[in-house]
Amino acid sequence: MHETFPSCGLSGRLRVLTGSFVVLAAFSFCLLFPAEAQGKERLFRGLVVGVSDGDTIKVMRDGAPQTVRLNFIDCPEKKQDFGQVARSCTASLCFKRTVLVKESGRDRYNRSLAEVVLPDRRVLNLELVKRGYAWWYEQYAPKAVEYKLAQAKARDGRKGLWQQSRPLPPWQFRKEARQGSVRLAQR
Repeated sequence: MHETFPSCGLSGRLRVLTGSFVVLAAFSFCLLFPAEAQGKERLFRGLVVGVSDGDTIKVMRDGAPQTVRLNFIDCPEKKQDFGQVARSCTASLCFKRTVLVKESGRDRYNRSLAEVVLPDRRVLNLELVKRGYAWWYEQYAPKAVEYKLAQAKARDGRKGLWQQSRPLPPWQFRKEARQGSVRLAQR
């Protein structure tokens, strides 16, 4: 790494060292953060061993359960209207099944953010929106047009939580819960 060229002198030596450092730093970043470095999702298969709520599951990976937060969607909270129904729907679709996890990153709680592909090739995340048990999370997925369209169709068909005249989005529910003015579940 300390290779010099006869006519380069000290400044040439620094250029070589600086260039080597940049290459080494980039290589290290790719090893530590392969999905982020390459701009690709990482894939793994695993058995679903737990369903925490409508949009959070546990999938076995390398012999240990890994928490997976379903990307692009937000399901009602457990204590919110349709929260338990959303959890039950998620469980009925994936619990004790081997799924393909398309991990795109991590959230602030270090959970995998992913789309989950069911054995029949449907995407769990999208299926929950289609059935009316999840909102398309526009704030975090503004370009997920398929989710936007699925939500509009579920709303127009009054499926799931869209049976209510004015369903409370989970992000609003969480905000109200922090402020102490929350509507608790009736279902």
